[in-house]
Amino acid sequence: MDANVLMEVRVTALETEMKFVRRDLDEVRTDVRTIQERISSIDVTLGAISEKLDRFPTKLQLTLWACAGLAALLGVSTSMFALVLRLLGHNDAAAVVDAVGGR
Repeated sequence: MDANVLMEVRVTALETEMKFVRRDLDEVRTDVRTIQERISSIDVTLGAISEKLDRFPTKLQLTLWACAGLAALLGVSTSMFALVLRLLGHNDAAAVVDAVGGR
C-alpha cells in the first residue's frame, strides 16, 4: 500500500474516533448542566430548611420553659392546697403551707 493511502485510512479512523469523543463530550456537558441545576435546587431547599430551623426553639429554651411552667404549676398548686385547707377549717395547716411557699 501506498503511504498516502495508509495515512488517509489512519486520518479517517481518527476522525471517526473524534466524532465519538465529541458526542460523548456533549453528553457529559448535558449531564453537568443537569447536575448543576439539581445542586442549585438543593441549595435553595437547604436554605429554606435552615431558615425554618432558625425559628425553632433550642433544647435549652425548651428546658427553661418547662422549668418555668413547672414552677408556676407548683406555686398555683400550693396556693390551691392552702385554700382548700382554709375552706376545710385547717387554718394552722394552711398557714404552714403558706410559710413553706414563702408567703
